[in-house]
This record gives sequence, structure tokens and C-alpha cells, in this order.
Amino acid sequence: MRSLLIFSLWCLFVQDIIGGNSLDFSGMGITTLRKPFISDKHLTDLNLSYNHIWNVSSDVFEDLPNLVYLNLSHNFFPFSQLKFKNTSVLETLVLDKAVIEDLDFDVTYFEEETLKEEYKRLGETEAKHNYEFDITFTQDWTLPKLKHLYLRGHNIEHIVFDGVDALDLLMPEITHLYLSNNKLITFGLEKTLPMSLQELYLEDNKLTNFDADNLNNVKVLALDGNKIDSFCDINEPCEGITLKHSYSLEVLSVSRMGLENIAPDAFKFLVNLTKLNLSDNLISSFPNNALTGLLSLKTLFIDNNLLDAVPETKGLNHLENLSLSSNIIPNLTENSFSDDLKKLKRLNLSNNIITSISSGAFDKLGSLEELDLSTNMLYTLPNDWIPNNVNLQYLHLRQNLFQNFSSLALGRAENLKYIFIGGNRFLAMDVGSLAELPKTAVIDFEDTSRTPHTPGTSVYSYTLVLAGCRPSWLGCGELEQKDAGAA
Repeated sequence: MRSLLIFSLWCLFVQDIIGGNSLDFSGMGITTLRKPFISDKHLTDLNLSYNHIWNVSSDVFEDLPNLVYLNLSHNFFPFSQLKFKNTSVLETLVLDKAVIEDLDFDVTYFEEETLKEEYKRLGETEAKHNYEFDITFTQDWTLPKLKHLYLRGHNIEHIVFDGVDALDLLMPEITHLYLSNNKLITFGLEKTLPMSLQELYLEDNKLTNFDADNLNNVKVLALDGNKIDSFCDINEPCEGITLKHSYSLEVLSVSRMGLENIAPDAFKFLVNLTKLNLSDNLISSFPNNALTGLLSLKTLFIDNNLLDAVPETKGLNHLENLSLSSNIIPNLTENSFSDDLKKLKRLNLSNNIITSISSGAFDKLGSLEELDLSTNMLYTLPNDWIPNNVNLQYLHLRQNLFQNFSSLALGRAENLKYIFIGGNRFLAMDVGSLAELPKTAVIDFEDTSRTPHTPGTSVYSYTLVLAGCRPSWLGCGELEQKDAGAA
């Protein structure tokens, strides 16, 4: 190979003057890796991404004894060609969109190949990225110090072990495993996860079932974009997600799955979970007390589902962020939120169909700082809808049906800093209705639903800054016009 010859000669020329501990050979058009390569006991980081590497010799990295970071992403060589000695100190291995199934021809170096023939063969080899295939871990993959393994963006269907029973026998210190954007039909490792594993990413595969008896020390689990419609009861197996004894789990993301059914005890063992993402599913309701066991939960996203009421929030004593955007909730009553939401700071109810809010709906949310009611169907609000005990500072009321300021009923909003009311149907500005607002409050009239700003055109946003005096004094309210196009 011409590129191999040039690259090898260049490596021989520079290996005595490298001096540093990092080399970047990305995007150089390299096609083959074989000895003589680089021999440097000081080199720790090597980047070979975005080349055309289709052939890797099994001993090519032997002369880099202290290599801890290796990036081979965006190439197209067979997975089986990678071999490592069990003395390797490699800690991070990046193989995103790098490996393919085994080649269907003998690996030779095609010394007599013309440029046209070489270009055609490389194109055909790279096209193998489009084919589904399995990967097999063998003893040649013994990496005792490996912590991060990236295998994203392939068409991997199955993970197979040959001559070894479990991943932790090959990678006893693995902490992060990235298998997103593949075609995994099954994930056979959930029964034998390494004790060292802390984060597992399986987004956008073809999994229909994930049954984990014990996630051991896994803190982060991402299953977004698979095709799983049920979150199963821990005592009643079903085709779906089953998480038993997952006491270490802190972050769970299961969005974009078509999830419909939540069993009553689905979350029973997730006592240390702090963040749960259930967005972009088909959830219409939760069983009674389904969320009660989430004793440590701080952030809950259930956006873009089919909820017609706020889910029961009993027991969520540590919840700080709750997002229910893009559902079909029609109203809020004094019973919508439980007494246990004393720490809730941010509540997002935008893009629902809310037409009414009862007095006392937010009375139990004493720590609430930000409330988003944008893009609903609110026409007027009761005078006491914001209780005195609430520390509300940011209020989003864009894209509703308000016609005048008095219908906002902001008389009790003593701590407001910003109010966003663009996109409503205000017919007049009754400054007197704002008399009881804090004198430093900022009212933003910008309509963010309009066509995005085009450079060279003028877009005006109006901000009423109530500063230095009581806002009822018209002479003290300052109406600022900002030309975004001139900025």
C-alpha cells in the first residue's frame, strides 16, 4: 500500500523526535496499520480517527507499552482483528463507527493494486458498515486497566463470548460502556454485569426486553429509543424492563420507547434514583403509589406523553424539578400536587390544554421558584392563584389567551423577577394592574413562537423594566425597545 509505505517511513523518521505524550493522526488517509509502526514508551494518547483503516495487524500496538487512550473511530476494519496483550494499560478505547464484520477475502497488501482498484475496494469495505453483524469477545480482548469502551454507531446485533464467560474476566476495571446506536436485539450481559461498571448506555437499539436481576454498582442506565412498551412488576416477569435490586442506580432514562404500561412495583428497588426520564412515550396514567418508592428522586421528566392529570406525587420528598410538558392536562386543582413536594423548585406544565387553575392549586409548593404555563389555553386566573408562601421568581405565561394584565392576577407575586407573557392577545396595557409587582420585576413581551430571526432584518422585543419606583407610576416604568437585528 502506498499510504502504508509513506506512513511507515514517516513514523520511522519522527519516532526519535516525538518528545510529547500525544499524537494526532486523524484524517490522514491511513489505510493499514502494521509494523513498523511507532515505538515510544512515553506515548500515552493516540488518535487515528477518520481514516480509511481496513486492516490492523495483531501486534501493531505492542511497542506502545504506556498507551492509555486509543481512538480508532470512523474507520472500517473487522472487529476480530483487534488483539491486545493482557499487559496493556489502555484505559480508554474509542471504536465508534469503526468496526465491521469479518472480510470475505484474504488480507493481503495488494502491492500491485492500481489507485482505481484501491479506491473501489476501500469503498466496498466501508459499505460493510451498513450490514448487521455480531461481535465476539475472546481472550485476545484482555484489557485489565480498561475503564471506558465506546462501540457506538454500528449495526451490531449480538454480543458473543468465546472462551470466556463474562465481560469482567476481560475488563475487570470497566466503568463506562457505550453501545448506543446499534441494532442490538438482545443484551445478554444484564445477568453478569461487571461489579466495576458504573454507566451503561444502550440507546437507540432494537431491544424489546431488559431483565436485570442485579445492576450491581451501575449508577447510570440509558435505554432511550428502544422498542419496549412495559415497565414490569419486579415479582411478575413480563416482556419489558425489569429492574431488581438496582440499589445503586441514580440516573435512568427510558424516553422514546413507546412505553405504555407501568406496573405498580416497577420502581420499588430504585431507592437511590435521583433522575428519571420518561419523556416521549405513550403513558396515559400511573398506578396508585407507583412513584412512592422513589425516595431520593430530584428530577422527573414525563414530557410528551398522554397524561390527562398530574400523576400522584406522594412520597417524592426530595423532588426539585418536575416537567409534564406536552401532555393533555386540562386543569389544575387544589388536589393536583401532594404535600410532599415541599422542595419542588421548577415546574413545567407548558404545551398542555390547561384552561383553568383553581385557587390553592400551588399552595403546597412553598419552594417553587420557576413555573412554566406557556402554550396553554388560559384566559384568566383567580386572584389568589399565587399563594403568599411561594417564592416564585420566574413565571412563563407565553402563548395563552390573556387579553389584559389584570387577568394575570399577579397581585401576590411578591418575589417575581421575570414574567414572560409574549404571544398573548393583549388589547391594552393597564400599568395600574401591575402596581403590586416588585419594583425590579422584568416583563418580557417577546413572542418566541414567531418565525426565527433572519440576519439583516429587524426583530423587536419589548421589555417593561419596573425599576426605581412603584410600577403604578407610569413615568417610572421604562419601556425599552431592543432591535435584535442590529445587535
